[in-house]
Amino acid sequence: MSHQKKHTLLVAPLVIATSLIFVPVIASAQTWVNFLTRFMQLLNMVLPMIIAFTIVFFFWGVVKFIQADESTQKSEAKGLLVYGIVAIFVMVSIWGLVNFLLYTVFENPFADTTIVSTDIPQFPTAP
Repeated sequence: MSHQKKHTLLVAPLVIATSLIFVPVIASAQTWVNFLTRFMQLLNMVLPMIIAFTIVFFFWGVVKFIQADESTQKSEAKGLLVYGIVAIFVMVSIWGLVNFLLYTVFENPFADTTIVSTDIPQFPTAP
């Protein structure tokens, strides 16, 4: 089996499983703003996990670099370190840029999704 077929066989189920995450979001969204709100909520839950994964990937490169004996192993570990740093930088930069645009340029279009203090259950108070 060729390398490309193996890669396709490994990536295809991952893409399908990842796309299935969005099915409940799309099904429960009744308006475009509601869909975007739910998508942003899902993204805000998933993104820290992805960033944590890239940090683990970076530290895995550090461990491989420390344990490497030969120069070829060290160069491969350096490549992992560079990819990890670039991935972390790109993700955090895009996340920051999106939040900057969302809260400054677009003046938070999702403002109606915040919890108002009257919506929070409270203990009854004596008169």
